[in-house]
Amino acid sequence: MTILQPAAGIRPMDPLDVLARWRRRTMSADWRVEADWLCAGTRALATAFARGSFDPARPSSYSDHFSGQPMTGQNTAGQNAAGQQTGKVFSLGSLGAGIKTADTGSLEPVRQLGAARAYDGVGIAEALADVGALFSAHDLPTPMNVTAAFAEAWVEASSLLSVAISCTDPASGLSTWPHFRNRLYELYGAHEDVSRRFLLAVLRHPSHHGAGRRWELEARIGHICADNFTRSGTVLSRAPDAVIVLSERTQDAFGRINSCAAELNSLLTGKFPGAKVRIDVEPLPDDVHDVARLLDSLRR
Repeated sequence: MTILQPAAGIRPMDPLDVLARWRRRTMSADWRVEADWLCAGTRALATAFARGSFDPARPSSYSDHFSGQPMTGQNTAGQNAAGQQTGKVFSLGSLGAGIKTADTGSLEPVRQLGAARAYDGVGIAEALADVGALFSAHDLPTPMNVTAAFAEAWVEASSLLSVAISCTDPASGLSTWPHFRNRLYELYGAHEDVSRRFLLAVLRHPSHHGAGRRWELEARIGHICADNFTRSGTVLSRAPDAVIVLSERTQDAFGRINSCAAELNSLLTGKFPGAKVRIDVEPLPDDVHDVARLLDSLRR
């Protein structure tokens, strides 16, 4: 295993150890979907952390500055020997311990992760709590410019790629998969008996990926589904060759599911002779920790 060699005076750290500690802390706190956590952005930020970009070790002149003692030499706070700007320093307590915040270059992985979380539909509160877990797992406060850079990247990505993180899939008009996933997790946060009160139905149909004017067929499928579940509070989404239905477990819901399947069957039979829509009702798990496995199986 390669151990990164950070700046002099800073203890070397293994990026994989950083990732493991970070993951344990965030999973025990606010992160909801375990399978969505690890990504290129988390690896990049863990690597930067392991190199000491956010390490509280700092030159003695910073300690002098915060302890109120005069600084020696010609350097001033915020400048190095070459007269170049260094990071700002924040006090961590009465003893004068400080943390040198990251410079512009080391904030790049912070921004990368902020944008990635926005693309994946992770809310800013959950995403910021996750970044804070990296620092708290190593007994450090989160530097203010790390929080600011992360939030700025998240907001910018959300604004520029509003379609990508929209609640609505432009092809079918149904919920995007991130929105559907989040709504399912919200149910587990609001109810203790999700598996008894709600149902998840999968309307499976033959593949139409090779069909001409596929976008038009997707729109028709979405229109049929939306019409059948109007004003019902049902969440509908698309998976490969299937429509996913998340609804309260009521007689009305089963009636709507059967009606929707019948209409989809008529539509697809007209285009693909012998096509048949099959209804599968998937049991919702009792434990929220098993939801990720269920969601993965639906996307295969």
